Amino acid sequence: MSNNISENAPLILFCYNRLETLKKVISSLQSDHQIENTDIFIFSDGPKNESALDNSRVENVRNYLHSLEKFSKSVKIFEHKKNLGLANSIIYGINEVSAQNESFIVLEDDLQVSPYFLTYMNKSLKKYSDEKRVWTVNGMGFNPKSFNVPKDYKYDTYFTYRNSSHGWGSWSDRWNKAILDTSVLKSEISEINNQLNFNKGGADLTPMLVNQIEGNIDSWSVRWGYTISKNNGICISPIYSYVTLIFDEGTHVKGYVDFLDNNLDLSKSITTYPEEIEVVVEIAREAARVFKDKTPLLLEKNINQKSYYRKYLKRKSLLEENNDPKSYYRKYLKRKSLNSTNNYLTKIYRNENKWIKFLKAPTKEKLKIINKKLYRK
Repeated sequence: MSNNISENAPLILFCYNRLETLKKVISSLQSDHQIENTDIFIFSDGPKNESALDNSRVENVRNYLHSLEKFSKSVKIFEHKKNLGLANSIIYGINEVSAQNESFIVLEDDLQVSPYFLTYMNKSLKKYSDEKRVWTVNGMGFNPKSFNVPKDYKYDTYFTYRNSSHGWGSWSDRWNKAILDTSVLKSEISEINNQLNFNKGGADLTPMLVNQIEGNIDSWSVRWGYTISKNNGICISPIYSYVTLIFDEGTHVKGYVDFLDNNLDLSKSITTYPEEIEVVVEIAREAARVFKDKTPLLLEKNINQKSYYRKYLKRKSLLEENNDPKSYYRKYLKRKSLNSTNNYLTKIYRNENKWIKFLKAPTKEKLKIINKKLYRK
C-alpha cells in the first residue's frame, strides 16, 4: 500500500462506539471531491469492558462499516478485540499505515469535513513534503467570528506553532521521530527552555503534557505537539476550516465550541499559501489566545526568562492575598514539575514554621524567594 508523493495520501479513520457521529463523518467524506482517489484505513477500537451495552455499540459500528457500499478507492477495516484507548489506538493505526506510506491523513469519528478537505490536505502535503521545518498540516481552522486575522493578510493559510488533532496530516519521516515515551517526556519538560518553546502555541500546553505524563489524560496529540516543538517545527493551518466538530456527549473540547464550531461552506477549493515559511507574530498571538493563553507569547529570540516568569506570576495573581498559596503551590508542583521549585517548596511543606513565614511574607519577598530558587545557576 505504498504511496508516492504524487498520489493522494491514504486516509486513516479512527472510531469506537459512536455510530451516529460516525455516520455523519462518512456522509461528509462521501461528498468529498477526492474520495474516489483515496485509500481508507479504518481502525475500530474494541469494547472497554464486558458490559452488554458497550459491546453492542461497538458491534453496531462495525456492522455499519461492513454494510457500506464502495465510495472510495479502497477501504480496509481493522477491528481490535480489546480496547486500546484513544491514544494507543491512534498511535497504532498511524504506525501501521505510515510504515508503508510517505504521508497520511487522520480523522476521528466526531469530525465532519468539507468537500474540499482532501484536496486541501493532499495539496499541502505535496507542497511541504521536502520542507522539513513543516511537521503537520492542520485541517481545522478557527471560527472566523472568534478568530481575528490581520485585515491585510492575503493568504488562505498561515503557519502556527500548534498542531491540531482535528483532521490533520503529516509525513512518515516526521512521525517516525515522535517522542511518545512518558519517561523521556518527563525529563524533557522539566527544562524551562523546553516549556517556554512549547508554550509558544498556548500556555495550556505544558500543563497538558504534565497531565499526560502523570496519567491524568490519554492524549497522543500533546506528545506529538511537543515533538514538533522540540524539533523547532511549525504547522500549516487554514484560515477557513475544512473540518468541524460534531459536538455530542463524547466530545472532549466543549469549552472551545465558539472557536471550533465551523461553517464548512466558507472553505475554498483553491488554497493560497504564504510565500515565506515563517510564523506571523500577530496570528500566532491570536491562535494562542484561543486556548486561554493569558501570558505573553514568547516569540522574541533574546527573551529574559527570569523577567518572563516574574511577570507570569504577577499576571496570574498567584501570590495575591485572596488566594490560597498553599493550595495553589500544591497544584503547581503536581502540574508544572519544575524540579528546583518542587524540591524547595516540598521542604517548606515539611517545615510548618517555614511555610507560615513564607505565607506572611510580602508579595515582593515571595517573588524574590521563588525566583531565587527557579533561576539559580
